[in-house]
Amino acid sequence: MTSISNLVHRFSHLRKEELNPILRFLQKYNILISHDEHKIHHGINSSVKFGVINKYTNYIYDYFDIWKKIEKFFYTLFGLKPSKKGKVLDYYNLYDNNLKKIMKSKIPRILSIKEVNHYKNILDNNLKFV
Repeated sequence: MTSISNLVHRFSHLRKEELNPILRFLQKYNILISHDEHKIHHGINSSVKFGVINKYTNYIYDYFDIWKKIEKFFYTLFGLKPSKKGKVLDYYNLYDNNLKKIMKSKIPRILSIKEVNHYKNILDNNLKFV
């Protein structure tokens, strides 16, 4: 089940143009979570929309505040404080014109190894944790 949820989560990060017709159909009819639904979690409010299978699980998780309760449970039991990464837009000032152009394209190209290492170094030096 974990593997399936990780795979569906990966699909939610792809734009509809990057998906095959079957996955587009499944996302369109909310059987699987869509890119637009999932990007709320990464872009607007990282404390909601944790569901990675379909958007209906988000209503349940958010209504019962499941994830905050799980974080509180682990903090109370083990003293583990949740680490929160910044939202995608928090890092927008780190993107150069090349990366902004790639991100805005309908189907982004795959970065070269050199580009991946370059952007990884930038992120590693500028990560924001709360």
